[in-house]
This record gives sequence, C-alpha cells and structure tokens, in this order.
Amino acid sequence: MAEPVEPRRAGAGLAAADEQECDVAAFVPGSMRVEPLGLGALAGVRVALKDVYAVAGRTSSFGHPRWRETHEPANADSSMVSALRHSGAHIVGLTKMDQLAYSLVGDAGEGDPPQNVFDPEAFCGGSSSGSASAVAAGIADLGVCTDTVGSARVPAAACGLFGLRTTHGMIDKRGLLESARSFDVPGFLARSPATVIKALDALGFVSAAPDLERFERILAPVDLRGEVAAHVSVAVAALAERLVEITGARHVGVRCGPFVSPEAADLCARIQGREVWAEHGTWIKANTDALTADMQWRLGRCEQLAQDRPEVVSADATARAVHVDDLAALTGGDLLVLPLVPEHGPLRAWDADQLRSWRRVTCRLTGPSSLAGRPEVVVPCRVGDHYASVSIMGPPHADAVITRLVEKLAGGQHVVRLQ
Repeated sequence: MAEPVEPRRAGAGLAAADEQECDVAAFVPGSMRVEPLGLGALAGVRVALKDVYAVAGRTSSFGHPRWRETHEPANADSSMVSALRHSGAHIVGLTKMDQLAYSLVGDAGEGDPPQNVFDPEAFCGGSSSGSASAVAAGIADLGVCTDTVGSARVPAAACGLFGLRTTHGMIDKRGLLESARSFDVPGFLARSPATVIKALDALGFVSAAPDLERFERILAPVDLRGEVAAHVSVAVAALAERLVEITGARHVGVRCGPFVSPEAADLCARIQGREVWAEHGTWIKANTDALTADMQWRLGRCEQLAQDRPEVVSADATARAVHVDDLAALTGGDLLVLPLVPEHGPLRAWDADQLRSWRRVTCRLTGPSSLAGRPEVVVPCRVGDHYASVSIMGPPHADAVITRLVEKLAGGQHVVRLQ
C-alpha cells in the first residue's frame, strides 16, 4: 500500500485536473467546473463535489444516469455550493458516487468505479468514492461529500485521507439530495486537516469554536480486538496515547461492545432502510430494472422494512434513543478513539459475499456516531509498516475543536506515524 499522494505544488493551475480526470475516473459524465463568486477561507482551494449537491442549471446524477434522465435541473445552487463559491472555492468537478448514496463499497455508481491511487487493489469506498479518488490523486484539495452510515468516513479510510462526518443538523442541507434524513450530514475529505478547517471556517463554524477545548478523558475500547486486524488495534491504542500527550487528559479504557455490535448495526440498518424507502420508494419501484442486483436486493429489504407495524417502528426509535443516551453516559464531553474499518478498504478482487461480509463489519464500526448524530474525524495512521485508519468521535458540535486537535496531532504530515 502506497503512501498518501503528496499535494500538488501551491498555485498549480486548474488545468492540471483535466490531465488526470480520465486516469482515475472520479468525475461523472458531463462534469463541469463551477467558478468562485468571492474570496474567503477557501480562496484557491480546488473542490471535488459529490454529485448530490444542487448546482444551478444542472441535474444531479445521484449515482445513476436514470436519475438524471427522470429529474429536472436545479433552479439554484444548494446552500453548500453557494457557501463554497462565495468563500473562493474552485469546484473542479462533480464526482461519482454509489447508486442513491446507498453503499460503502464504491463499486456501484455511474460508469467505471473511481480508481484508488493510495491502494490500487481496493475500491475507494462508498458512497463518496469519486470525491475520495480525486483528492487522493491530487486533482482536488478538498472533497465535499456526505455521510450517512460512513459515506465520507469509509472513503477517507480506504484512500488514506483525513475525513470528517459533521454533527447532524449543524450544516444547512438545502439543495442536498438526501438518502436517510435522520442520518445524512455533509462531510469533508482532505490530505490535510488544515483544509477541512478551512471548509468549516467557510461555513462559519471555526470562529465560534474554542482554540482547544479541555478534554478530561481520552477513551479507547478494550473489547474490539476481535473486530479488526491486530495492527489496527495497536493503532487505536497508540493514537489514544498520543492524544493524552497533547491534551493532558487521562487515557481510560472502556467497553464499546454494546455500541459496536450486530444488534446495533441491524438497528441502524432498519431505521436507515425505512427512511430510504420513504424518501425514494416511488422512484425506486419505477426504475428497479436500472439498478445493480445487489442494490435491488437491498432496496427490496427497504421496501419490506417500510411495511413494519407502527409498534415495531416505535420500538426501534426507542432503542435508538437508548443508544444515544448510553453513548452520552459513556463518553460525556470527552473523546472516543475507535477503529473505522476492519483492516483496509474493500478489495476489487473480492466476490459479492466477501464484499457483503466486509460491509457488515464496517457498518458495526461506523454505526455509533451515525445513530447518535455525532462528529467523527478519520485519521490516517502508520504503525510500523502497516497503515491503519483510526477515528476520533467527539460530543455534538465539537467538529472544529476535534479537527484542530487532529491538525496538531498531524503536525503538517499527511499520515500520523505512531511507531
């Protein structure tokens, strides 16, 4: 597995993107550049925009040409696109994604799957595969995407990037094509946490944040070694110790099994599935023939879940509320360090059963912050000769504080070396 690709020299021309677009297959057919409308925190920053954000005069693909064929162009920019443009960002292209933003693999979008220059044997992860591909290849500085149950975090992990799942409800989602509303949040990918901070600054979430909040504890799991490769467990413990050194907090081992479990993952999947069907069921029924076999099977499950009795739906809502309360009781206002993927991104050589197995385990790891609506930052790490992607989950609305802490941790490097 290669080191994360170094960023292009400062001031590299936008034309550089054209030279590599076909090489990594990151952008949707008919992709376009969108010029800035002002100057601000993102002046000169090249953005790869997931094709779920409305751009005036254009129809988003939502991961499939049939979606584009059956919907009208947007009348106005989404709130995200407007903020990016007014802060000086150069949107260099609209990026591929998995169909209906409903996969963690990165293999089921429009045209050829994007290439992963960080780990060519792996897919880029989903559903924000194209954004991760473009950033890892140096075509863009910032990937602006979404995260439902890992759609930004998993591509970050697979492509050796820093990533942020934002606090649910913190960022305006007007003009965003949503998949499951109680989970969906904007997300960011970059080779440097400093670039993610610029994105948060452009949206107004940095100036109000303290420079460095005092955390009393750095929490790390003592019971997840069976879920991940040995070197990933080592990385989790080592990153927790590094955070202790930086913050002066106490390192506390905690049991995370109830939150990272098949039962919790199934709860997350049931609620998500009902919301997907409520949002897009009519379109899905009319266009099932255009979707991949795996998507048809999974969306069929969504249709079944949507028919659950009210008392079943209510029981799941109660279980989710208990999950949120229990996680808050465990973590308080402190940081929880977790593994993000079992070992690496989903491999291109795997068959359908292997990809499903990987997805099941990964959903257990990504589920806690999705169910609770919490921010989570992905940190690319090196432990000896091994790469591991580790996450730091914080209390709601601590997005900028955690990202600043990760910037200090990284020290200007594109991977955090732990041993």
